[in-house]
Parts: sequence; structure tokens; C-alpha cells
Amino acid sequence: MSDVPSLFVESRKASRGFARGSCVPIGCNALAVVDQDTSILHVYTLLENGIQTEECAHVPGIRLSSVVSLGGVIYGFTYNGVDVLPLHTMVRTRIPTPSFIGDCRCSSHFVLDNLCYLVVEEVCQGIGALDRVPRRCTLCLDPERPSEGYVDLGIPTPAMWNTLTPQQPRGDTYYGVNREGCVVSFKRGDGWSNTHCVVSYGNFSPLDRHTISVYPLGSLLLISQRFLGGHPWSLYDTISGEVARLPNKLFSCGEVFYPTLAVLQLPGGGHPVFHYIDPSLEYPHRGLRWGIIPPGAVVTEQGV
Repeated sequence: MSDVPSLFVESRKASRGFARGSCVPIGCNALAVVDQDTSILHVYTLLENGIQTEECAHVPGIRLSSVVSLGGVIYGFTYNGVDVLPLHTMVRTRIPTPSFIGDCRCSSHFVLDNLCYLVVEEVCQGIGALDRVPRRCTLCLDPERPSEGYVDLGIPTPAMWNTLTPQQPRGDTYYGVNREGCVVSFKRGDGWSNTHCVVSYGNFSPLDRHTISVYPLGSLLLISQRFLGGHPWSLYDTISGEVARLPNKLFSCGEVFYPTLAVLQLPGGGHPVFHYIDPSLEYPHRGLRWGIIPPGAVVTEQGV
């Protein structure tokens, strides 16, 4: 990628504080945050004037990670299965998962073609654990048939970093990053495929990587890696297969208000800040428009 575009066009202080926890987009310019310490679900909405509103609900026993949202329902991974939380009832239930899930960690949870997918890897423990090849599986849930639960697809599954996908893919392909730093993709019916693109982690050690956030931006992917002390950012072109290294940031692309493209930075002890992504980078725009949204403007459902 020879001509690397500028990413952010404006930054603004948020009008209020934000809770910390598992975050998932639930609608137009709306994010839900699950605070595992207090069992409170926070819903934040970014209004046209740049002000944020907040609604809260206490959901007893909610302890979710790797959260996705589909059709007004939140699905969150736990070590005992997957919890389901319809936003209109706030009544938590649990969906069946294979028994071996209790010995696994979730490396990715995403939505594709109105289906929920879990990518899990066995946690090897005990004598000889380092010599064992952990079991890796891709599981699928059809929300219209919840009683069937998450079903193991029985396909080869890559070893992936803990990948967060704050916005479901726009298209028929999900993208993540494997342990070697290569971009991998998944298509329903085709399974997983590997690219030869390696995402740079700069001067950090890959062993110190915590999580990776992948945000689809039209035909581009924003990829940020969370290390202690910094977040290397990259831009991957899904058409050409090229990758460009962007300047390091002090935040990830894990919390994004869409379609405004406002990335939330939560400084330790400081005031939250919104960083607005250049809207012209989103091509093709989901409204078949390109670069006509004023930088920093908030797009509403009526305007998309």
C-alpha cells in the first residue's frame, strides 16, 4: 500500500464518562458495555450534537466476555457456555454448548450471515501440556434454532490471537489474525483460509500481545494490537492484500460508534475522547456513498 491515507480527521472530548467492560455495538451509534464487576449493562448512544446518553440495567449474574449482538440480542461467552440477553426483556438465559467448551478459551466470537460463530481453543494443563497440540474448533449457532445450541462445524481452525470484532463484517467474509500475525479469513461453506500478509507489531514482543481488534472499513480492515504501553495500528486492503503500518496509538479500535466512525479512547484516569475516522476511507459506503459525510458529523439511521 504505497499511499497510506490519514486515518483520523478530528478529536473531541466526550460529554460523559464510560464504564469499562465487554463492549458490543447494538444499533445506530449505540454501544452496550457489560461491566463484569457490577453486573450492570450500560447502553451509550451518540446523538447528532455529539452528546452521549446512557441507560443502565442490572442483570444479576451477568459475566460475559467475547460479546456479539444480533437482532437486538446479546450473546456472550462464559466458561460454562454462552449467555443470551434480549435487550427488550433483560432476562438472561444460557444456550447449550459442547461439553468440552469448559476446557477452552474463546479466541473469537463473531456474526456472519445472521449466524453466530465461536472460535475456541483447548487450554492444555498438567503434565506434558506443552507437548500437546490443543484442540481448536469453530462452532456455529443459528439464533432461529437456539435449542440446538452452538454446533461444532468439524473444520480445520487456525490458532488465533484473542480477536475482538466490534462491528460485524459487511459482506460474506470474517477476518482475524492468527498467532503468526497473518490475516486469516472465514466464509460460510468454505471455512478458513490463510493470507501471506503479516501484521507488524513494531518494537513489541508478540508474546506480550493481549488482544487484537479488527474493524471493517469498507474494503479495508483497521487492525490494532493491544500491548502494555502501546497499540500498533495497521491498515489491510482486502482486495489487493497489501498492508500498511500506521503510527502507534494509546488506544485500540475496539470501541467504535457506527456509522459515525467515532473511536472511543478511555484514558486511565483521564477524560474519554472521540477520534473520528475519515469517512472517505469507507468505500464502498453501505449507503453507496463515498466521502460526502462532513468529518466529525454524526450520521443517523435516516441519513444512511
